[in-house]
Amino acid sequence: PPGKELRAIIESYLSEEHCADPAGGCPIAALASEVARHPRAVRKAMDRALMLNGPAIARYMPGATEAERRGKTIALMSAMAGSMGMARAVADEGLRRTILDSARRMFLEAFCRE
Repeated sequence: PPGKELRAIIESYLSEEHCADPAGGCPIAALASEVARHPRAVRKAMDRALMLNGPAIARYMPGATEAERRGKTIALMSAMAGSMGMARAVADEGLRRTILDSARRMFLEAFCRE
């Protein structure tokens, strides 16, 4: 619903369903550590992914200026992708849920004060 878009993005991204689908989910979370080891031309594809997805999230991000919203968006995207990568990397299901739940709660508190 209007005014809840950022909440929906965070909840959907940090869901157990997204975590269980690395092949169909976010390529940033799935490939960032591998892409970092490749030549600049390959890393530019990551730049394009961020530039394509960032504005879609930034429009819902709180902030007084466009630059502030962009900065917060990059921080949120980086943190969510890192959280997703960690959740996918652990074997223990309880730990996986803790990572996802804790990150989701923290990001909702930081960015979705309603």
